[in-house]
Amino acid sequence: MTLYLIRHAEPDYENDTLTPYGISQAKKLAQWFKDIKLDQLCYSDSNRNRLTASFIEKECNIFSRKVEWGDSNRKNEKPLSPWKIKDRIIKETETIPDDDEWKNIPEFKNCNVIQNIEKHCRQFDEFLLSAGFKHENKLFKVIKNDDQNIAVVCHGGAIAVILSHLLNISFFQLITHVEFQPASVTKIELSGAENTYITAKLIYLNQNVT
Repeated sequence: MTLYLIRHAEPDYENDTLTPYGISQAKKLAQWFKDIKLDQLCYSDSNRNRLTASFIEKECNIFSRKVEWGDSNRKNEKPLSPWKIKDRIIKETETIPDDDEWKNIPEFKNCNVIQNIEKHCRQFDEFLLSAGFKHENKLFKVIKNDDQNIAVVCHGGAIAVILSHLLNISFFQLITHVEFQPASVTKIELSGAENTYITAKLIYLNQNVT
């Protein structure tokens, strides 16, 4: 399976839509995917993800579907931003926590960030299982391997969670060193014989195709 994680095009956050430049990006993104035979096209909650996916859907003549990753009701909340917490911690401590030490930092521990990340991971594992890959002990057991090309349009935060989960990298480390640009594409491959255990392979990260 080849998985393309796409950050939505340039957003108009206030209206949960795309800017005029974002629409131009989405159109170019769709043109780029025209040369790739997609078997599935999905998008996570928010109109800006749906709109970005709609251009790919039209250009590639494929139906898109919504996937539930994270809390679709989060717009009614005001969750703390892990990026803001991360910036404050680095500024105050002048260091980066090792591995999963960041989870013990009170500001993370006492808010909903960790719970939301864990929920994203559980839902993503369910998504992978439906595609034939079972997540076990930091590896993936191949239940079936039908070489699908799957594209998912989602938020940069969701991509960071998924990559840290797939590649066994600390979420804190990932968001410290990688910033996902609008309309960027990250490519991951999972492939192997049935009933074997494999690792996820990162082919390219945060590629600008527009």
